[in-house]
This record gives sequence, C-alpha cells and structure tokens, in this order.
Amino acid sequence: PPKKLGRKRPEAGRGVGASPCWVTDVASPLRWLFLAAQARRTALAEAAHVRGPAVTPFLLAAMAEETSGESITTNVALLRNNAATAALVAQQLASL
Repeated sequence: PPKKLGRKRPEAGRGVGASPCWVTDVASPLRWLFLAAQARRTALAEAAHVRGPAVTPFLLAAMAEETSGESITTNVALLRNNAATAALVAQQLASL
C-alpha cells in the first residue's frame, strides 16, 4: 500500500504535509547554537521589516554567517530530503 504522505486538515481544505530534517542530519552538538541563532536572526528580520519571499534568503544568509557556514550542511540535508519527498509524491500521483 502507498505510504501516507500527509494528513488532511479540514480547516485548510487541502492535504498538507511536512518534510523535516532527520535528527542525524542536524549538527546535534551545535543544535543549541542553531536554535539561538535562528531566534536572533528572526528577530533581526522582523526589526528590519523583511517580509514575504525575502525572509527565507535573509534567514539562510544570516544563519550561515552566524554559524560560520555550519547551517549550510543542515540546509543541504533538508533540500535533499525535500527532493526525495517530491519524487515520492510524484511517483504516488503518477500511480493514480
């Protein structure tokens, strides 16, 4: 049977899902650093009135700067996982 790709959220009116990083892909000894950096940079984005599509590139660049590039490894792992999930979704849709 096909894997369940997402849950239906009645309030959203459509299926939704998530494609998280696996814990092993996250630099676990530095996890606290990433969380603290994310909180600081999110506050900085809000203070700078960065909105909409500009938020993601702003946060990715800021996180890479603050973590001396360590966040890039996690972001690449997330990108690869998203691509694998997209391939699974496409395969499931093609089999309908």
